[in-house]
Amino acid sequence: MRPSETNFRGEKIRMLTSNFKESTLDPSYYQQNGQDLIDHLSELFNADMFIGFMTGNIFKYLTRWQQKNGIEDLKKAQVYLNRLIEFENSELLEGCKHENTKI
Repeated sequence: MRPSETNFRGEKIRMLTSNFKESTLDPSYYQQNGQDLIDHLSELFNADMFIGFMTGNIFKYLTRWQQKNGIEDLKKAQVYLNRLIEFENSELLEGCKHENTKI
């Protein structure tokens, strides 16, 4: 077994192909009125609900990546984190305030 096929504990891991696609995170069946699911939920939910949804997905992918989908899950967590940062920046620019969500 090559070193790249093991995790830091020496356990065998599933190797992912290098052609990971953003479409994995944005399949067409999640499109609604030309928006992806995250954009749609940002309009549907209040700010605290949306932040909770995004934070929950970030934690989900970060806690399971070694046991389930490897780097693919880390990339999904990164997408959710980047979108949450974009949301927070837009909320600050628009002057919207929401209560801090505590975990």
